[in-house]
Amino acid sequence: MNPGTARFKLARVALSGGRFPTQALFRSLRSPEAILEASPGKLRQIPGLHPQTLHALISVRDDSSGADEIASMEATGVRLVSFEDAEYPGNLREIPDPPPVLFVRGRIEPEDERAIAVIGSRKASAYGVSVCGRLVRALVDHGFSIVSGMAKGVDAAAHWAALDCDGRTLAVLGTGVDVVYPKANKQVFERVLDRGALLSEFLPGTEPFAKNFPRRNRIISGMENDVKSVQ
Repeated sequence: MNPGTARFKLARVALSGGRFPTQALFRSLRSPEAILEASPGKLRQIPGLHPQTLHALISVRDDSSGADEIASMEATGVRLVSFEDAEYPGNLREIPDPPPVLFVRGRIEPEDERAIAVIGSRKASAYGVSVCGRLVRALVDHGFSIVSGMAKGVDAAAHWAALDCDGRTLAVLGTGVDVVYPKANKQVFERVLDRGALLSEFLPGTEPFAKNFPRRNRIISGMENDVKSVQ
C-alpha cells in the first residue's frame, strides 16, 4: 500500500470513534502500511485494540478513497507526518493517546522539542494580552518555541508575540489545517507558516465542530511537559 494512502486511511480510522492504541500498534507493527496490511489475527494481539477499531482497520483496506485527497493536500502544502517519523514531536509520543498521524503545513523542527504551551481566555483583557506578550518574549529569548491553539484572545496574542520577536510558533487546530478559524485570525494563521507550523489530527476540510476542540487540547499539552496558562 502506498505510504501516503496508508497514513490517510489510518488517520480516518483513528477519528472514527473510541480510543486508538497508537503506541501499541506502532510498537508492534512499526508503520501505517504494516498496520493496514496486518492479518486480523496479528491485530487481535495488539493490547487495547477495540473490536470496532479492528473492524475499521480491516474494512478501510478496500476503501478506494485516499489518492485524490492526498493529491489535493499536496497541492496546498499539507503533509502527513506519522507516529514513526522523525518529525513527529517527541513529547507528543509520550502521552497516553497520541494521534497516529498529524496533518501539517509548515515545518516541525528539532528545536521545537523545547516548547511551551501558552493558552488562555478567548475574551482576554488588555492586561492579559500584555502579560502574554511579555511572557512569550521572555520564553522565546530563552530558546523556547510557543505552542497554542489559534483561538481568539490569548492564543492569538501568543502566536503574534512569538512572530513579532522572530520566535517559532506552532498552532494546533481543532479544524483541518486548511480551514481558517476564527476568520479574524486569517493573518496570523498565514504568518505562522513563516515561523513554525499548523498541525491537526483532523482531515483537511474539517469544519470547527465544538467537540473537536477539547480533543485537540491533549495535543497542545502533549507538545510540552507543562501547559502554561495566561488569563
